[in-house]
Amino acid sequence: INPRILRKALLAVASARGCQIVDDIVKSIHEKEDKTLLLTLASDRVFLARKVLLCTGAFTEFNQLLPPHLQPDVSLVANCVIFAELDDAERKQLQNMPTMVNVESDDDIYQKKSCYVLPPVKYPDGKWYLKLGHGNQFEKIFTKPQEVYNWYTNPVPDDVKSGMKAILERNFPQLRAVGYHYN
Repeated sequence: INPRILRKALLAVASARGCQIVDDIVKSIHEKEDKTLLLTLASDRVFLARKVLLCTGAFTEFNQLLPPHLQPDVSLVANCVIFAELDDAERKQLQNMPTMVNVESDDDIYQKKSCYVLPPVKYPDGKWYLKLGHGNQFEKIFTKPQEVYNWYTNPVPDDVKSGMKAILERNFPQLRAVGYHYN
């Protein structure tokens, strides 16, 4: 399933059913005495609602979206992905591959080799990519909003890039990529 197409379809269905789609960031939610919810957005717009569906992403714990007794017990962990750009011949060769998860049983090996790989997907730029995500060897746990912001706004470190490319090459030694992109 292409997540971009799925997202577009879900938004279309929601809109057709009367949902108001607002492309903004909710900074806080407060319950009023009459049980309505007051939402304050990053753009300083304010909404009142009877119900709210939270699709929060990485910044859930850093905004006032839930009452203190409902805070999720989760850690925010950074992960990188490598996209191997494929030409048409390479895409055709890999188009029927299933999603792959490589989990090594030895903890030392797991640190070096574990990954998941998605079959070729066409991205909005019109190109086809094989996507690999790593195991826990490059993970970093964030505890502050600034750390998350820095992660999203700075380039992927070179050691992570080379490590991820090595994992991809170990799992696909015959792969002939046009180029590599990291996120």
